[in-house]
Amino acid sequence: MKVSSVGASNTMTIHKKVAVSCHSRAGGNPVTSGLSWTPASAGVTVRGRGLILWVILMTLSLALLLGASCVKKVEKADTGADAKVTTLGSIEVTAQLEEIPGEVRNDPLYDYAHVMKYKVLQVHRGKVDKEIIYVGHYNPAKPRDGVADARVQQIGGNLKQFRVGETHHLALEVPIDDYFMGGIINKYFGVVNDPIYWAVWTNKAAQ
Repeated sequence: MKVSSVGASNTMTIHKKVAVSCHSRAGGNPVTSGLSWTPASAGVTVRGRGLILWVILMTLSLALLLGASCVKKVEKADTGADAKVTTLGSIEVTAQLEEIPGEVRNDPLYDYAHVMKYKVLQVHRGKVDKEIIYVGHYNPAKPRDGVADARVQQIGGNLKQFRVGETHHLALEVPIDDYFMGGIINKYFGVVNDPIYWAVWTNKAAQ
């Protein structure tokens, strides 16, 4: 009798059962061998169930990780709102920086405001008459969280660098001359007659 994929002990047990069966037929007396045999497939079944359980657990873990990743991505869609930008100034908007005319000077001996062009996306507080506004930023070469000094104190934000095309959450005052007495670089002078806003707080916002 040929047996495949079965351990040596199982093969021996099968051969013994065959031998006893032949002896029983030869002697005419029934013989009970008292031997038992557990097929190798039983162990395979147990291991197979363990593998299936492991695959299920790994799939659930991966799903949880992907879900957490999606939540983090949603959290990264920051509006730029915080306790400062939502309370300082009389006007609060979310706007896209459209243009920075001229060169942003990085001169520690010269404090000034640089007027930039914005497209208003949303008005949160106050009143803005036009979609395009012009905003003066104090010493724009500096990060907003370090721009305040002895001369101009109540300004700030989390914006690190001004880049055209980015979206900012702004707390503003108007007109700039009522809040800042210093040099102003305004490339729109004589071209645009709109009021110039003063940036009190500038945060980066998700686009």
